[in-house]
Amino acid sequence: MDVTEHYQCTWAQQLVNALMVNTTLLSLSLSFNVLHDDGAIIFAEFLKANKALTALNVAANDIGNPGATSLSESLQMNTTLQFLDLSLNPSIGNSGVNSLCEALKVNRP
Repeated sequence: MDVTEHYQCTWAQQLVNALMVNTTLLSLSLSFNVLHDDGAIIFAEFLKANKALTALNVAANDIGNPGATSLSESLQMNTTLQFLDLSLNPSIGNSGVNSLCEALKVNRP
């Protein structure tokens, strides 16, 4: 992991730590922030416990299959998120898309 990636994980974890105590934020846009898979995994863990956020935009963050799979796992536990933007993440391939599709089958409010 280079310094840039470590910085991305650090700020993502710091933001998630702050959001864990927030129960009023409904929508969060993190598009074009270069989260990579590590950042997506951090936000996926956050989504497992969060009961307030209804919209998350992580478009154009260089997320690939590992990040998409982690997000899909969190969708199976989170029933409040209604909008997830993963557009402009061309590294998400068939396995990531399949994981997301399977998660959406069980994701119910």
